[in-house]
Amino acid sequence: MKAYELIADAVAAHDVDTVFALLGDGNMFPLAALVEHHGVRLVNARHENAAVLMAEGWARTTGRVGVASVTCGPGLTQVMTALTGAVRNRTPLVVLAGEVPQGTAWNPQRTDQGLLVAATGARYLPVSTPALLVAAVQEAFAVAERERAPAVVAVPYDLQEREIEPPAGPVTRLPRIPPPPVAAPSPADVGAAAARLAAARYPLVLAGRGAVASGAREALLSLAERTGALLGTTLYARDWFRGERFDAGLIGGLSSRTTRELVAQAGLVLAVGAGLGYFATDNGALFRGKEVIQVDVDPPGVSEGVRAATSFVRGDAAAAVAAIDAELAAQGHVAIGFRTPETAARLASPLPEYPRVELEPGTVDPVAVMKMLDAALPEDALLVYGVGHFWSFAVMHLHRPRPEDHLHAYGFGAVGQGLGTAIGAAVGAGRPVVLVEGDGSLLMHAGELATVAAERLNLLVLVMNDGGFGSEIHKLNAKGEDGELARFGRTDFAAVARGFGLAGHTLASPGELAALVAGTGPAVVDVPMSKLAISAPTRRALFPDTIPAKET
Repeated sequence: MKAYELIADAVAAHDVDTVFALLGDGNMFPLAALVEHHGVRLVNARHENAAVLMAEGWARTTGRVGVASVTCGPGLTQVMTALTGAVRNRTPLVVLAGEVPQGTAWNPQRTDQGLLVAATGARYLPVSTPALLVAAVQEAFAVAERERAPAVVAVPYDLQEREIEPPAGPVTRLPRIPPPPVAAPSPADVGAAAARLAAARYPLVLAGRGAVASGAREALLSLAERTGALLGTTLYARDWFRGERFDAGLIGGLSSRTTRELVAQAGLVLAVGAGLGYFATDNGALFRGKEVIQVDVDPPGVSEGVRAATSFVRGDAAAAVAAIDAELAAQGHVAIGFRTPETAARLASPLPEYPRVELEPGTVDPVAVMKMLDAALPEDALLVYGVGHFWSFAVMHLHRPRPEDHLHAYGFGAVGQGLGTAIGAAVGAGRPVVLVEGDGSLLMHAGELATVAAERLNLLVLVMNDGGFGSEIHKLNAKGEDGELARFGRTDFAAVARGFGLAGHTLASPGELAALVAGTGPAVVDVPMSKLAISAPTRRALFPDTIPAKET
């Protein structure tokens, strides 16, 4: 058999049914074998970075290991942004890559691929002999599953075409490693946390994705009721408490004005399964001077440059919260805290975030667009968010029934990552997907609209089109410089979409969204966003004097 056939056998042994790829000399033969011998679905990307983004979006949507494939040299250098984002997002991912031929003294595509991959934080697994092929693939999937991290298997393409002896038996995967047992917290830590909560007048219970993963919701609701705590979530647990009377919603840099004022009153924060990094704490500003108890199976101490907490309870989120609640119940502790009619009224009628904006002709208010989209979305839709100035409008006004109905492409803080992520999500989700992306971001991977058309995905793309990079425009203006330097003009994305064979529409008013969202099949909606609209976080940081004092 050919060595590339063995690579395909080893990959297929891990129940792989979908691969996202851009073919080249260094990967085309293993992919051909995966399709022809194992019936794997091949989704062809138009750019290598997008292929990895697709695999990541697919993995984060399905909960399985995503698989992407690129060629060697420039094929692999193209994916460094997406690979870094996958590391930050802790996405289980395997990338099948080529290496330049071993038997050549020089090749224009030669580079130190291992150093590049190591710089992203991913694992690099080079293969130098056919005897190591199966082991390298097995290790890559083990790394992805056990460590929730990307791994790159790189095989020289002359080695791939070598004739080898077939293995004596069928190629298999490594045995699955069972998940670790539930970590019980120490009674001393539980007692100390209970004592601090009992002494706190205004506690805040903050839930992150670790709390969601452990199923701690009911325990958290019980503890919050007993202590009079305000409820809130990080970005990865968004909307988990939606509908609860004392839910303050998203806590962090994108918190609403009302939420920020209430959090300022809190004297103690119980952070459960939350990383407490840059976004969750607004770079430490939200919780500065407060007592913070972090409940986590592996508390980091310092997260993304921010001191995470003042004390810790190490253990499974659900088990630890239930133990703290039981300790307080045994003491007969009950407190009112935040749970007053006044707090309920403030949450029900939040403070305004934006002044009234006189729209330029032919443009729309992004706040009105997001509110209309929120009302029009079907119950089962998955929302995918790019990153940029527009992002705040979307995050602050769009809601879903469950945290897993939100998918954010901001892991590396890079623009341009939304479309590829959304394509992978649409391939894996089996339900409608809506992407909210910026104009500059979409232009970076506009070629992937051809992938959307070829796969006929149930994907609606909203392009927030202000004709430039909004964050840079407003930051330059705030410093007295010319923000127009970051404006490149409004692209006609409806026409671009039609050029790729997709439905394209330019939004004339927010009311048109209901019909567009109800449609099926791939479509692009060009949203001519007013360039005068400034997001709440940007306004708070750069133009605080323009924030309305009362409801407008």
